[in-house]
Amino acid sequence: METVTLSPKFQVVIPKRVREHLGLKPGQKLEVVQIGLRIELVAQQPACALRGLLRGIDATAPREPDRLCASCCRFIGLAGVFRRRTKRRALRAHH
Repeated sequence: METVTLSPKFQVVIPKRVREHLGLKPGQKLEVVQIGLRIELVAQQPACALRGLLRGIDATAPREPDRLCASCCRFIGLAGVFRRRTKRRALRAHH
């Protein structure tokens, strides 16, 4: 851990070893995150750098029947439930 000094203008110099290790460049944007009494600087990354970040994650979750869409119902075998529900909604909308 390295110690830095806060300047009178509230600026901090990130130590060279840390800048090089993280590949930080002059002018790069950093997000400032306050967690309790701690401050974290997080380098912003372009959206394309996040591609594949969640690969392999299990995205299945239990859902309330009224929150299921047609593709979800087909996936879990409730296509008939979806058809009946949407038909009832359509009938109510026309009356």
